Amino acid sequence: MTPTDTWTIQFTLTHTDTFTATSTWTPTSTWTESWTPTSTDSWTPTVSPTNTWTFSDTPTVTETWTNSNTFTRTDTPTVTSTDTPTGTPTPSYTATSTYTVTSTYSPTPVSVMSLSKTVSTTAPKAGDRITYTLSVNVSGSVAQSVTLTDNLPTGLDPSTVVFLSTPAGTVAGNTLTWLLGNLSPGTTTVTFSIQVSASAVGDQLLRNQAQVTSPSAPTAEATADSTVRGDVQVTIGLYNAAGELVKTLAVKYMSNPVNDVSLLADAVLSSMGDSVTIVMGADGRVLGTWDGTNALGDLVGNGTYYLKVDSVDAYGTTTSVTKQITVDRPVSKVQLTVYNAAGEVVRDLGTYWSGPIETMTNVHLTATVISPSAVGTGGTQSTAVMNDGTQLAIWNGRDNLGQIVKDGQYYVEVKTDDGKGGHSTVDLPVSVLTASGNLTTSSVVPNVLTPMNPIATIQGGMPGSTVKVTVYRLNGDRVVAIQGATGTGVAAWDSRGASAGLYLLAVEVVNADGKNPARQIAKVLVRK
Repeated sequence: MTPTDTWTIQFTLTHTDTFTATSTWTPTSTWTESWTPTSTDSWTPTVSPTNTWTFSDTPTVTETWTNSNTFTRTDTPTVTSTDTPTGTPTPSYTATSTYTVTSTYSPTPVSVMSLSKTVSTTAPKAGDRITYTLSVNVSGSVAQSVTLTDNLPTGLDPSTVVFLSTPAGTVAGNTLTWLLGNLSPGTTTVTFSIQVSASAVGDQLLRNQAQVTSPSAPTAEATADSTVRGDVQVTIGLYNAAGELVKTLAVKYMSNPVNDVSLLADAVLSSMGDSVTIVMGADGRVLGTWDGTNALGDLVGNGTYYLKVDSVDAYGTTTSVTKQITVDRPVSKVQLTVYNAAGEVVRDLGTYWSGPIETMTNVHLTATVISPSAVGTGGTQSTAVMNDGTQLAIWNGRDNLGQIVKDGQYYVEVKTDDGKGGHSTVDLPVSVLTASGNLTTSSVVPNVLTPMNPIATIQGGMPGSTVKVTVYRLNGDRVVAIQGATGTGVAAWDSRGASAGLYLLAVEVVNADGKNPARQIAKVLVRK
């Protein structure tokens, strides 16, 4: 940086007289000629003849002339002078004082500071000790009350700072501070060493940023960058009891192998939202977390799993650390599948339910008859819900390709696995009837029979129909044959004499005229 002079303005006043012209009026006599007409009488002689008659034998006329004066008026101009005063401007000058300001610039020297920073190595390994050098340069005048600060980044351990120059600085958190006082023009240098954290990962940027401040000079800043070397590949994986990889949690590049890990807060997943945090031994650096899911994001079953941390260095040497994790949570994995009357899969619906397996037997559908809409909106659909109102899945009458299925009887199978060997299967019948369809299918409600509710009601689906039911065990043994009252379209099976297990109901529905019988198979679970 280059010192810059500061200019101080000084003002000088100069007295200058200015003359101003002022007009003064002086009266002056001016003679003006005026013409005045004057009357003058002049005599003009006029001769008038007079005839005189003389009587004789011969009359004779004698003319006699008489002189008469005639007055003629003639105007004669006479010049008369009149004295008329006229104003004449006469300039007179008055002196006016004017002051002129003259600026004078006087340079005053100021303080200018610059800061530079260097590091002993730009590619340290985790655990290495590195040295920083900071140089403050002052030019111009003395810099007052100079303070130097250095902000340490994550990856450097503040507890390992050693001040190598005087005056020594202070450490507060991640900030180092030097109070340098007043600095004369010149260069002041401070140095310190610090250790790279053992948990620093490969390619981690260590950016130190320092600044120097003074009330008499502008602030200056400087940075020094290092990048941690990552020669060791660290892979964190989850394996089941059979040694199969369930999920890779993270792959990191570090300076040194991971020789020890610990789990926070414990090594047991006991609920749906529970997770395990993996940290590096005593250093406490977080390596990853596991939430009890596999690589597809599905919940794993209850059991024992193993966290394995493999470190492979540049020479191919592998170091492994293993920790055991137990999954024991009352979570049931629920798979919902839609089948047609022939047992073919029509639609896959999947979800999870954080509850014991017993609650899955209380699932029911909001509608046993649905009418899909051909335009994709509107129509009716059916939702599988728990008794507490929790929704599990919705079926809109379409297959996995998005096409509307044919009219007929379908089943929503709710298959539950609690991860501890417990399983439950519930089939919920639902009929699809479009606007042009003719419902000829039946339904069984409920399809899970308990000592408190042992009777299943079979509805034929056609007004005036007769329902016949034959009950079989899964091995094909016939249990009982039932026929409902003629024309009622309803039959009932009382399971109180049957043992616990899954039963097949062969349902035959005959319409009112005894023609066009409809046959289908329903499943009923008996619990004791």
